[in-house]
Amino acid sequence: MPCRLPFFRTGLIAAILGLAVLGTRPAGAQPLEAQETSVKARIDSFVSYLKSETNEALTAAARLAHENKDSLASAKVYLESQYDAWRAALSDQKAGDTTLGKDAAAFWEAWKATAASS
Repeated sequence: MPCRLPFFRTGLIAAILGLAVLGTRPAGAQPLEAQETSVKARIDSFVSYLKSETNEALTAAARLAHENKDSLASAKVYLESQYDAWRAALSDQKAGDTTLGKDAAAFWEAWKATAASS
Protein backbone atom coordinates (compact mmCIF):
# COMPACT_ATOMS: atom_id res chain seq x y z
CA MET A 1 0.00 0.00 0.00
CA PRO A 2 2.83 2.49 0.25
CA CYS A 3 2.51 3.23 -3.49
CA ARG A 4 -1.25 3.83 -3.63
CA LEU A 5 -1.61 6.94 -1.47
CA PRO A 6 1.63 8.91 -1.63
CA PHE A 7 -0.13 12.28 -1.68
CA PHE A 8 -2.31 11.41 1.30
CA ARG A 9 0.67 10.28 3.35
CA THR A 10 2.64 13.39 2.39
CA GLY A 11 -0.31 15.63 3.25
CA LEU A 12 -0.81 13.90 6.59
CA ILE A 13 2.85 14.30 7.52
CA ALA A 14 2.75 17.97 6.49
CA ALA A 15 -0.36 18.57 8.61
CA ILE A 16 1.22 16.91 11.67
CA LEU A 17 4.42 18.92 11.23
CA GLY A 18 2.41 22.10 10.66
CA LEU A 19 0.47 21.60 13.90
CA ALA A 20 3.67 20.98 15.78
CA VAL A 21 5.30 24.12 14.37
CA LEU A 22 2.30 26.46 14.54
CA GLY A 23 0.82 25.07 17.74
CA THR A 24 -2.51 23.36 18.29
CA ARG A 25 -4.50 26.58 18.43
CA PRO A 26 -6.41 27.44 15.25
CA ALA A 27 -5.75 30.80 13.64
CA GLY A 28 -7.91 33.54 15.13
CA ALA A 29 -8.58 31.71 18.40
CA GLN A 30 -8.11 33.70 21.57
CA PRO A 31 -5.99 32.39 24.40
CA LEU A 32 -7.96 30.76 27.22
CA GLU A 33 -7.10 33.54 29.68
CA ALA A 34 -8.52 36.19 27.34
CA GLN A 35 -11.75 34.22 26.94
CA GLU A 36 -12.03 33.79 30.71
CA THR A 37 -11.52 37.52 31.26
CA SER A 38 -14.10 38.31 28.60
CA VAL A 39 -16.70 36.03 30.21
CA LYS A 40 -16.05 37.53 33.65
CA ALA A 41 -16.38 41.04 32.24
CA ARG A 42 -19.71 40.18 30.60
CA ILE A 43 -21.03 38.62 33.81
CA ASP A 44 -19.91 41.63 35.86
CA SER A 45 -21.59 43.96 33.37
CA PHE A 46 -24.85 41.98 33.54
CA VAL A 47 -24.81 41.96 37.36
CA SER A 48 -24.26 45.73 37.39
CA TYR A 49 -27.19 46.15 35.02
CA LEU A 50 -29.44 44.03 37.24
CA LYS A 51 -28.40 46.00 40.33
CA SER A 52 -29.19 49.32 38.68
CA GLU A 53 -32.57 48.05 37.45
CA THR A 54 -33.38 46.71 40.93
CA ASN A 55 -32.45 50.01 42.56
CA GLU A 56 -34.63 51.91 40.10
CA ALA A 57 -37.57 49.57 40.73
CA LEU A 58 -37.21 49.88 44.51
CA THR A 59 -37.04 53.65 44.27
CA ALA A 60 -40.17 53.76 42.11
CA ALA A 61 -42.03 51.42 44.48
CA ALA A 62 -41.09 53.51 47.51
CA ARG A 63 -42.18 56.69 45.73
CA LEU A 64 -45.54 55.14 44.77
CA ALA A 65 -46.10 53.86 48.31
CA HIS A 66 -45.36 57.30 49.72
CA GLU A 67 -47.63 59.07 47.21
CA ASN A 68 -50.53 56.65 47.86
CA LYS A 69 -50.16 56.27 51.61
CA ASP A 70 -53.82 57.21 52.29
CA SER A 71 -55.17 54.82 49.65
CA LEU A 72 -53.06 51.99 51.02
CA ALA A 73 -54.25 52.67 54.58
CA SER A 74 -57.92 52.62 53.54
CA ALA A 75 -57.38 49.44 51.53
CA LYS A 76 -55.75 47.82 54.56
CA VAL A 77 -58.72 48.73 56.78
CA TYR A 78 -61.15 47.38 54.16
CA LEU A 79 -59.25 44.11 53.75
CA GLU A 80 -58.98 43.62 57.50
CA SER A 81 -62.75 44.04 57.89
CA GLN A 82 -63.36 41.57 55.07
CA TYR A 83 -60.98 39.11 56.69
CA ASP A 84 -62.73 39.44 60.06
CA ALA A 85 -66.14 38.87 58.45
CA TRP A 86 -64.86 35.81 56.60
CA ARG A 87 -63.29 34.41 59.77
CA ALA A 88 -66.57 34.91 61.68
CA ALA A 89 -68.53 33.16 58.90
CA LEU A 90 -66.17 30.22 58.95
CA SER A 91 -66.35 29.99 62.75
CA ASP A 92 -70.18 29.91 62.57
CA GLN A 93 -70.01 27.22 59.89
CA LYS A 94 -67.59 25.18 61.97
CA ALA A 95 -69.90 25.42 64.98
CA GLY A 96 -72.81 24.30 62.77
CA ASP A 97 -70.79 21.37 61.46
CA THR A 98 -69.97 20.30 65.03
CA THR A 99 -73.69 20.41 65.96
CA LEU A 100 -74.58 18.54 62.79
CA GLY A 101 -71.97 15.92 63.63
CA LYS A 102 -73.44 15.45 67.12
CA ASP A 103 -76.96 15.21 65.67
CA ALA A 104 -75.83 12.65 63.10
CA ALA A 105 -74.12 10.57 65.79
CA ALA A 106 -77.29 10.64 67.95
CA PHE A 107 -79.41 9.70 64.92
CA TRP A 108 -77.07 6.83 64.13
CA GLU A 109 -77.21 5.51 67.70
CA ALA A 110 -81.02 5.69 67.72
CA TRP A 111 -81.23 3.89 64.39
CA LYS A 112 -78.80 1.22 65.59
CA ALA A 113 -80.86 0.69 68.77
CA THR A 114 -84.08 0.45 66.76
CA ALA A 115 -82.52 -2.00 64.35
CA ALA A 116 -81.19 -4.16 67.21
CA SER A 117 -84.58 -4.24 69.00
CA SER A 118 -86.57 -5.31 65.94
